[in-house]
Amino acid sequence: MNHFDPQCPPAIGLIGFNCCTGLGLQNRDIATHLPVQRWLVRPHRHAHNLLPLKRLHNATILACSEPSESELRRWLEGLDWILFVENPLIDGIANLAKQCGVRVAAVCNWEWTCPLELSWLRDVDLMICPTLHALRIMNDWKLRYGFAWQVLMVPWPIDVARFKFRLRTRCEKFVFVNGTGGVRARRGDGSLTDYRRKGVEIVFAAARGAADVPIIVYSQTTDIPSPPPNVEVRQPPSDNRLLYNDGDVCVQPSHWEGVGMQLLECQAAGMPLVTTDAAPMNEHQPLVAMPVRGRESVQLVGRAWFESCQVDPADLAGAMRQLKGKDIGRESQKARQFIEQSHCWDSARRRLCQAMVVS
Repeated sequence: MNHFDPQCPPAIGLIGFNCCTGLGLQNRDIATHLPVQRWLVRPHRHAHNLLPLKRLHNATILACSEPSESELRRWLEGLDWILFVENPLIDGIANLAKQCGVRVAAVCNWEWTCPLELSWLRDVDLMICPTLHALRIMNDWKLRYGFAWQVLMVPWPIDVARFKFRLRTRCEKFVFVNGTGGVRARRGDGSLTDYRRKGVEIVFAAARGAADVPIIVYSQTTDIPSPPPNVEVRQPPSDNRLLYNDGDVCVQPSHWEGVGMQLLECQAAGMPLVTTDAAPMNEHQPLVAMPVRGRESVQLVGRAWFESCQVDPADLAGAMRQLKGKDIGRESQKARQFIEQSHCWDSARRRLCQAMVVS
């Protein structure tokens, strides 16, 4: 086995968004903590591009149109690996990288991956699984469909230095991060679900059942139900760290998640977590895991079916009423310790770079 030499790290080219979305911020963390030499940025349909990182200021290219093959070949020169989260965004680049002797690494967001219809999956050398749930799915697909990729599970890291820890002592207010709300999935008859991934409708229904419980909701979209009086809807700040300045406990009744960055970020900031008792949400050491009361099979990509989980708003309302006014100091400390011990970049960087050592 080859060993990672910090003095001679692999040369990585990153492909993906650079904006205030989950994927965009995930890419910025990758560019900050891994030996990324250049970043090919695709513009997001709904979010503005952020400024390039200072370290990569002259090595960040904004590809507003589809690059030509010759342009991509020049971009690939000298790289050991290309790396992307969820999908490569540029048609044919994974196959072209293989032709150029550059290896391909993908961070798997399992719900957007279909083994029967995404040709770039055959070009992946290293499939990085950010959750145990993703690991189980990718190992199954590797055996079932004959993929040749190496599978690596790395609990997705949080930049703990960015998220200032604040000890929460008494639970008085709850926070729900809706973001864009997540997409609607398709049912078997082709219709879209009447709910989005994050579960804002569950939060609002629970708030009506716990009228004395104050809740802050951060939402980038206005496509949400009418909030009850005890819910304060705010526009999210441009800096995701500020999402966790106010409030004491984070509630995220997700129907499904790829990783669920808010479920980790909140704990880095010292907020205990209430979420759905289904993978991968329940992998993130929640203070309360709410039981799944219903499941339905849905699709996002091609013929890949998965289960969308339903939480009863009454369970969330009961959990919030039970926590309100309680001493949560110990739980706040445990939330931060969980992130420091299991989701830190120091450990993840070593494991990722070790797996990307070039023979």
